[in-house]
Amino acid sequence: MPAVELYEATIERLDALRIDNESYDEIVTELINIYESEGSRSPSVTIGSNKNRNTAR
Repeated sequence: MPAVELYEATIERLDALRIDNESYDEIVTELINIYESEGSRSPSVTIGSNKNRNTAR
């Protein structure tokens, strides 16, 4: 498995999501699964300013 470096703030956010001492591997796997299942159904979202924005319709 590849090594991943996380910012301390990211670790704190993961800690807030953990249930019953889940491992970081378990919580990240769950988040990826949610992203993959929900991401394919969600409309595209643009994050940032409205200036020079291209939106798919």
